[in-house]
Amino acid sequence: MRPLKIKFLWSAVFALFTQRYSTVTLTRLFSQKNSMDDKNIKLPSRPQSPSDEDCCNSACELCVKDIYQQELKIWEAECERMLLKEAPASTLNPSSYTQCKITQVKQITHNTKLFTFDCRGYVKILPGQHMILRERAGSVNVTRQYTPIVVPTSSNFTFTVMIKLYEEGIMSQAIAQRWCVDYEAEWRGPYGLFLHDENRYMKYVMVAAGTGIAPMLRIASQIVENENDITTIKLLYGCCTYDQILRKETIKMLCQHWNFSCKYFLSDDDELEKKLAYGDNAVSRRIMVDDLRNEIVKPASTRVLVCGTRQFDSSILGFLSEIGVPPDNIHKF
Repeated sequence: MRPLKIKFLWSAVFALFTQRYSTVTLTRLFSQKNSMDDKNIKLPSRPQSPSDEDCCNSACELCVKDIYQQELKIWEAECERMLLKEAPASTLNPSSYTQCKITQVKQITHNTKLFTFDCRGYVKILPGQHMILRERAGSVNVTRQYTPIVVPTSSNFTFTVMIKLYEEGIMSQAIAQRWCVDYEAEWRGPYGLFLHDENRYMKYVMVAAGTGIAPMLRIASQIVENENDITTIKLLYGCCTYDQILRKETIKMLCQHWNFSCKYFLSDDDELEKKLAYGDNAVSRRIMVDDLRNEIVKPASTRVLVCGTRQFDSSILGFLSEIGVPPDNIHKF
């Protein structure tokens, strides 16, 4: 009975997977396929889904439903490559500024907003890469670096950045005064040389504070969505309070994968126990050296990513030096 029970559970998981996959990725591809067919560009046909009778319920090492999942991923990649060939290229580049219009503004905390920009074409922004913003502040131009949390695709030529606005910040004041839908800001990029080689390290420890979570999420997604990558990830995320945790829903989705887990460190929340959701792992203090030591058991086979304020980064880098993490295993954004 055990193989049948396993297969029954797998069938339920498979149904949920295909339902979710079809409503997100496949729906986008179908809509793209229709538009491309109008241009006489034929995309490959979607793989045929196996019926219940196709599965023998014998706990095969490679089930027909496993094969179907693989075929879906191959089909999606093939369609994406064809669509990208037809997509107009954005003028965004690292050496000159391009004006990008704001298409959406969303408030996510009392001092943090999401800004979505139209880049008027496709540009490839890799996980870990950032963009440079230029704004006028008084009589001078100021620049800041921001990592997109959503990047352009073959059908949606926009990118989204998450920006925390500080009362005394020069750039923050300029953004607060001017930025609204249809405003055009100057961007250049992408920049950044972060590279992830699957299975090169046994573990990634991501240490972030506030909006420093931005580069971590796309890198984590890249790893957990690759079934051939068995790198484990531990996110240590510092915020002032539980309500200020950014991209909480995205983190929860990542935590559904076997190789990703997260611990929140909340430095100024006296009512943490009342706010915690089921499954949250959180403590009311800052990240300390022992927290890193507990996660970095084998420094030589662990890669540590750090992103936060200057004070936060300096503190974490000092802890990593004390633990003995090789400098080449540390990447600071």
